[in-house]
Amino acid sequence: MKKIKNFVAILAILCFLGCPLLSKANAATIATPSGKSFNVTKAQIEVMKTQPGVQFSSALPAQLPAGQVAVSIPAELGGGYIIGTPAAVANAFNEAGITTGLTAAGVAGLSTAALIGLGVLAVIALALIVDAALEDEDEVTTTTHHAATHHAATHHD
Repeated sequence: MKKIKNFVAILAILCFLGCPLLSKANAATIATPSGKSFNVTKAQIEVMKTQPGVQFSSALPAQLPAGQVAVSIPAELGGGYIIGTPAAVANAFNEAGITTGLTAAGVAGLSTAALIGLGVLAVIALALIVDAALEDEDEVTTTTHHAATHHAATHHD
């Protein structure tokens, strides 16, 4: 009886340790347009295909609809492309359990033009802050200089 218990215990341990290895054997790496890579299983791809706002295509269209991105699925997982808006694709990754909290920006990334635009906005914002700070300083100096206590009669005696 002890041998049977040991055999069952060893079998349970092997199954526990072996199952993750088997699921990893059926996994492949996919990358988002932003360059982030994730290990994904075929079952997770199937879940992604059913998410709202996402479509599956076996071939990449000549031109994607405006505002949409495509994520290439490796041949090991069946091939093809998951297509949708960055927000819909991010939601599909999250719902399939591939990621937690992935956002549209995490899927699409920021283009060089967007980064330049953000840099220009930052410089403009900094210039406005400095200008406002200097304007407030001039106002304080003028107000203090003309205060009634500064020109009291005892001050000029």
